[in-house]
Amino acid sequence: MEVDPNLCLPDIGNSVKTCNLDCIVKYGCDGASDQGRYNQKLPGVNSTDETVFTVFMVPLCLKKRNKSTIVWNNPHSASPRRCIPITLIFAKETKDRTKQEMQIIKKQIEKLQPTKLTISDITFIVHVNMHLTMVDGKVCQALSDTPSSASCYICGAKPSEMNHLERVKEKRDNICHFQFGLSTLHAWIRFMECILHIGYRLDFCKRSAVTDEQKRMKNETKERICTAFREELGLLIDMPNQGTGNTNNGNTARRFFSDPDLTSKITGVNVELIKRFGQILRILASSTKIPRGFFERFAFETAKLYVRFYPWFFMPPIIRKVLLHGGKIMQHFLLPIGQYSEEATEARNKDFKRFREFHTRKYSRQAANQDLIHKLLVSSDLYIASLRQQWKKPEDERDHEIAQCYASRCERMKIRDRCRMRSWGPGIV
Repeated sequence: MEVDPNLCLPDIGNSVKTCNLDCIVKYGCDGASDQGRYNQKLPGVNSTDETVFTVFMVPLCLKKRNKSTIVWNNPHSASPRRCIPITLIFAKETKDRTKQEMQIIKKQIEKLQPTKLTISDITFIVHVNMHLTMVDGKVCQALSDTPSSASCYICGAKPSEMNHLERVKEKRDNICHFQFGLSTLHAWIRFMECILHIGYRLDFCKRSAVTDEQKRMKNETKERICTAFREELGLLIDMPNQGTGNTNNGNTARRFFSDPDLTSKITGVNVELIKRFGQILRILASSTKIPRGFFERFAFETAKLYVRFYPWFFMPPIIRKVLLHGGKIMQHFLLPIGQYSEEATEARNKDFKRFREFHTRKYSRQAANQDLIHKLLVSSDLYIASLRQQWKKPEDERDHEIAQCYASRCERMKIRDRCRMRSWGPGIV
């Protein structure tokens, strides 16, 4: 870990050479299927190695307690390089399993004690703050006891209420559920799928294809759109993928939103809405702290644009969460919301499958699991990760567009405030 020693020193004038630090850590759980099966004796008749349930954690930063001074910061918070395993269980991901394991982790967190370390006559006391943000919609639904996946677990809005923006203030948000973050990786995928599903239904403008004619039109449009993306961008859209659902993933979604004009031409969806969706997703994925007021205004304007053009297609829960509750959730966390992404866990599932297949001894189950744990620990070691070459991310012109958009809006707000002050007249504060 590359830590600046000067930032760790106690404040000048402090007679006691003690430095209190906060270590901010994100953690989460996920299930993965389509695992390899080997000729190994299983512990029970109903046991299987085809599915695995995992819990991982990623340290994000080390900061001075009660201050904003960052001593160490994880440069790649979405990378699996520093994604440390906590729990590995060969079992299917279910609601009961998720709640049970997260309850165990929660009790262990409550028992955590500060770590004390003395270096050069200075005592460092490190307090650990754990945040359950590396989760997807399925985990959020299970932990929040939301009865339907089509409902919003923040405000409890039903599918028929998703597009009623004026009722947002009437509903009471469950602040306890802000802890799950925004699941920025799955947000990319769900936003893309929302655009696709609207495009499939533009010929009859209904939420569901009921009649045979509507189903035929939907299937033909879907085939045309998927073929066009394959030919124009080389993307595999909405195609079944063995063991992992379909081909829709984060990389596909990023390329989907990289060219709004072409995406709008293929799907028929409004280009301004696609462009705004892409800007919001890049804001969430960035490592820059965005002011809550700016994001809430921009997101709410996008929600109104969505409802104005497509009132017949109910807003998916994750889109409602981002557009209508995103500002409050972002304010709930100290670091930029992009650093709390669940992308590291999803990438770790691929590592798990690859390590188990190519880096373990297969002659016994115990030896294979032992090698697997060792490989996961070594590949996520903080010191080893710090020795690797750090690649600089290339600048994206679209990020400059977001910065210019933010600057122009701030300037318009200043002009509007000055006009209001002039209209109020002198002597009014």
